[in-house]
Amino acid sequence: MKKVLDFVQRFDLLPRYELLLAAASGGMDSMCLLDFLYENGYRVCAAHYNHQLRGQEADMDEDLVRAWCAARRIPLCVGTGDVAAYAGENGLTIEEAARKLRYDFLNSVAGQTGAARIVTAHHANDNAETVLFHLARGTGMAGIAPKNGRLVRPFLCLTREELAAYAKEHHVPYRTDATNADTALTRNFIRAEVVPKLCRVNAQAVEHISETALRLRQEDEYLDSLAAAYLTELKTEAGTVTLPCAAVAQAHAEGAAPCARRARRGEEGLHRRALRRACRALRGKRDSAARPARRRDRAAHGRCADALRTPEGNAGARFAPRRGDRPVGRLCHHLPKMRKNG
Repeated sequence: MKKVLDFVQRFDLLPRYELLLAAASGGMDSMCLLDFLYENGYRVCAAHYNHQLRGQEADMDEDLVRAWCAARRIPLCVGTGDVAAYAGENGLTIEEAARKLRYDFLNSVAGQTGAARIVTAHHANDNAETVLFHLARGTGMAGIAPKNGRLVRPFLCLTREELAAYAKEHHVPYRTDATNADTALTRNFIRAEVVPKLCRVNAQAVEHISETALRLRQEDEYLDSLAAAYLTELKTEAGTVTLPCAAVAQAHAEGAAPCARRARRGEEGLHRRALRRACRALRGKRDSAARPARRRDRAAHGRCADALRTPEGNAGARFAPRRGDRPVGRLCHHLPKMRKNG
């Protein structure tokens, strides 16, 4: 597939002579990924995670991956975990818990095997669905990254239909997860109900949304680098993010240049972005609280940004203060305590 090889080169995804760890669920996408890597001569090993959610069906997924890898002498690591129990213990949805345990497993295997990349089979439809999901929730529109550290996704340039054609042409065996048809799950609803209607507006809606998401992610990374400049003096301790007002007041002085109003609007956007980064720094890897925390963070971002709009950036401002103490010359954002994963 020249299209994939060009995409791989464009984003520097798959080092030719290093070991690649392919995530293999047994579904069409991941089995096509395994076949693609194997047929194109990459050094590949595979990892399969059994979520213990579908009983015998999940065991049959595992059996397929085992048989396919054994026939080609591809090393395979298999992990398992009680996703339902983990979700209940940590206040997560089943989808969130499954993703957390699966990626913990993949990272562990990559460390043990020395794999240079973890390769997943996310494709253009996944990317478009993610963008729509994030837009509906108000959490951005950058979509799925082709590369995030050692995690790479070389199939983002392909639609689900193109993968189905590849599977048919290359006789790739795969299993179908019946739960993907359950439209009570939000992502399945978007896949089954929303995307087909958008494709009636434009047959290439999936490709257009996915490619736009890739461009927006590149711009997002650039804006993040600008926002990071505000955080050079950031301090996080005891559940508090502290940022000196002097670090952000300069932006307002720069806003006095020609087109000041437009410049100020841009700086306000960077302020919000900087505050989001600060909140993420404080939250760290406490994934169990990530979903409810986002709503609290958005409200706090607004209050902090309101303070930063004043010409002097406020001599000092503190939100959710403790025992009435009022620091001077800094902006302080205190986040509620969050549960740690068990």
